[in-house]
Amino acid sequence: MVSLQILAENPLLLEENLISMSSAGKYFPVSVQRSTVERWVRRGVAGAKLETVRVGGKRFTSLEAITRFLHAQQLQGQQPVTTPKPSMTKAELEAGRRRYGLPDPQEPSLN
Repeated sequence: MVSLQILAENPLLLEENLISMSSAGKYFPVSVQRSTVERWVRRGVAGAKLETVRVGGKRFTSLEAITRFLHAQQLQGQQPVTTPKPSMTKAELEAGRRRYGLPDPQEPSLN
């Protein structure tokens, strides 16, 4: 009979809905890469780390652990998964200023 080594910081993870690390990224509000999930396990974000359990030689997390991780981010006022908005170019800003009739901030006001 082969014994299975189980390592978990939180043994309750074994009673939760386990998912593989490779598929964990798709359970976040925005799909993230496996390397990002692994970084959240190792380093965390704003003091919170994603909980995992090692069963045999494979590491797993759970849907519940992802939920706890996301809630911890909200409590810290952090967004764990964000897609930065691209910056507008100067030409786009100028076109928008002209379109809406806004004054040029570089020109002195006549008031």
